[in-house]
Amino acid sequence: MATTKLNAAQVREDTLTDADNDTLVQVEEGNDEDMIRFDTAGTQRMIIADDGNVGIGVDAPPSTLSVYANSSNEYVALIDNDASSAGHGMKITSDGNGSGTYLLDIESVSTTLFRFRGDGRLGIGTTTPGQTLTVEGDIGIGTQLVHKGDSDTFIEFDTDLINIECGGRQMIKMEEGGTDKIILNNDQANVDLQVKSDNHANLFRTDAANDTIGVKTNTPKCSLSVSGSMAIEIRGLDNDYDPGTTYAVAATDYLIAVNTRPTEQGGINSAITITLPLAASYPGRMLIIKDAAGYADVNNIFVTRAGSDTIDGLDTSVTLSSPAQCKHYVSNGVSVWMDITG
Repeated sequence: MATTKLNAAQVREDTLTDADNDTLVQVEEGNDEDMIRFDTAGTQRMIIADDGNVGIGVDAPPSTLSVYANSSNEYVALIDNDASSAGHGMKITSDGNGSGTYLLDIESVSTTLFRFRGDGRLGIGTTTPGQTLTVEGDIGIGTQLVHKGDSDTFIEFDTDLINIECGGRQMIKMEEGGTDKIILNNDQANVDLQVKSDNHANLFRTDAANDTIGVKTNTPKCSLSVSGSMAIEIRGLDNDYDPGTTYAVAATDYLIAVNTRPTEQGGINSAITITLPLAASYPGRMLIIKDAAGYADVNNIFVTRAGSDTIDGLDTSVTLSSPAQCKHYVSNGVSVWMDITG
């Protein structure tokens, strides 16, 4: 096909069209409208309005560039840079640098889902981000949330597992699996645990280097050091807690104060049999059984074993029959409750 070159100084027309007049460029469709229109196949595709706004798919573009489509399963715009190196896609720049400058808004059904402002703050699900990144809703993280410029400090996620590392030390590990557990200092490194309160900087403190624990002290001298008082719940077997004539030691019992005096004096007025738990279930456990009211000589207190255990390797039961008598027992973790009364 031959090519015809037109000299703008020699041609004055308002329309450039194809042979069947359905594909054309018009510079003045109406009287002195000062617009450029681009049509293909009989439909206007693009317009440059008299104010300089460009519209694609829109007749009256409200912005410098307005693109409109009503299509499904395809993108309205595509930016494709085929360069294999430094193949940049799109740049947005503005002289506005405050919260009133919206560099990028993404909407769905007239609701703003994503807003990036000129003050550097990004809001997802919110138009008023209070921080550099504000998300109104859930955040999904594949593996790690890492501190910028500090790759060994992060929060790591895996299936039913959360790991918190700081400076390369695995400080906290939370795991749901065969055994649900929270592990502190999983690396078994020299990392202490410190719990503070209103009045104490070391309400609870571990010394990892020496395998010791302190309460109200940061220098525990033994496996457990308590700088202060200790209290253990007392089980009082009196008329306010009437077990009848038998009582099986519970898992929470330590000191059992027994009141066998007559009912008119506030007691249960009967002998009582107290059964120790299985020694194998409680290695090292200590129990104290005490005649609290001084009436064991009237109504005896019988202490018996469970199963085939023994008391001191010989007895199946022991009787407290003296007023205010007290017995101390420790489990050997196998089958014996040792009497350490002294």
